[in-house]
Amino acid sequence: MNASGHNSDSSLRGGIVPDPCDRVVFATSDVVAGEFRCPTSYPAFATAGRINHYIVAFPRTSVWIEREALPPFVADPGFATIYNPHQPYQRRPISPDGDRSDWLGISERLTRDAVRQFDARDADHPLPLRHPAAAVSSETYLAQRQLFTRIASSIAEPMEVEERALLLLVAVLRSAYAASECGREVAAPRRGRARRDLVESAKAAMLSRLFENASVSEVASDVDVSPYHLCRSFRAETGMTLHAYRRNIRLRTALGLTESYRGSLSALALKAGFYSHSHFTTAFRHAFGVSPSIESRS
Repeated sequence: MNASGHNSDSSLRGGIVPDPCDRVVFATSDVVAGEFRCPTSYPAFATAGRINHYIVAFPRTSVWIEREALPPFVADPGFATIYNPHQPYQRRPISPDGDRSDWLGISERLTRDAVRQFDARDADHPLPLRHPAAAVSSETYLAQRQLFTRIASSIAEPMEVEERALLLLVAVLRSAYAASECGREVAAPRRGRARRDLVESAKAAMLSRLFENASVSEVASDVDVSPYHLCRSFRAETGMTLHAYRRNIRLRTALGLTESYRGSLSALALKAGFYSHSHFTTAFRHAFGVSPSIESRS
């Protein structure tokens, strides 16, 4: 998931004892980038990852997130999670791999400037990031993966990273404000609670065994509703089918694994639940506009 932006020694950093689950990989006075890797066995799993910055985090696995005054929601690779400094939250596990995310910490000056493009009142509020999360497009998800790949390769100049990070923040904010205007804001308490809770539980049921080919009936049984009611509710709430949602999350998860499976894309295809290398490559290219063999070089 999801949270962090904790500790480093730039002006963005808070001078707090580093969290062992968190690693800063880039830092300037305006942008910090980090990797959060917290296994479910970690004793402080529920609260690890203190928020010290204005954060946009891109999940690579899935967890439940609980924020004050909001119902719990599933943070998965289809979303970016958003935090103001020192904002409390808790997590509960879904993925057996725990909570894994890449995050960008943005300075207050740049954050408020970005928010002002969408809502001047929010920009001047003590907590300018009012949306807890936002759906991210395939283009945005690919862009953040490419940014972290370039950071890891040490070929990106600081200005490039700052510019890309700011553009990613704006893309996430644009999605959040668009969803709010359409009445589909993530985890908004005013929405139909029963249907929202059902859909979030169905997501968690699928994501807990993402690479297993669970049937509609099995997922419906997990959440104790009829298959028809689940399919209808899921599509009404998310705008997509169960199958399309799982396929999307599988592809985004695979996107983060391409470097590890370089030279063995057939194995990655099978892990991601696809029948063949060509089936996987076609779906990957359709989703991201590039082939899995070249993604990590970007």
